[in-house]
Amino acid sequence: MKQQRFVLRPGETAPLANLLTWIASRDPEKTWSVEVAEFKRNRKKAQNAYLWAAVYPTIQQAIRDSRGEFYSTEEIHEWFRDKFLPNRVVTIKGESKAIRPSTTSLSPGEFWDYVDQIICFCAESGIVIPEPERRDEPAETA
Repeated sequence: MKQQRFVLRPGETAPLANLLTWIASRDPEKTWSVEVAEFKRNRKKAQNAYLWAAVYPTIQQAIRDSRGEFYSTEEIHEWFRDKFLPNRVVTIKGESKAIRPSTTSLSPGEFWDYVDQIICFCAESGIVIPEPERRDEPAETA
């Protein structure tokens, strides 16, 4: 069965009622797992699309035009991720490993901070990244 997600906001009673109705409708012969966690919005698809469709291709073209070198957008992504998202060190049984960060785990605000770092870095080299059409995302719905 497909997972169901409910977002409960202060002052709203309908989502809570929907959650309780959903729970009550589960097959009582099966074992169910219900997790409750504080809501944290992840980056939006539009933010990711802007990064991959506008930012990285602009950098890619600027490098090609100025130096005649070609790097894939994935290589450019890896380079900037390594530059602006620091590794975490995790130690298990005395063995430490550097864990590479992922942009997928960034909140919308953290994601824009990351993109802004890239834009500023590029501006220092004269590379102008086009502005996104709209940075403000609509509120997430359940």
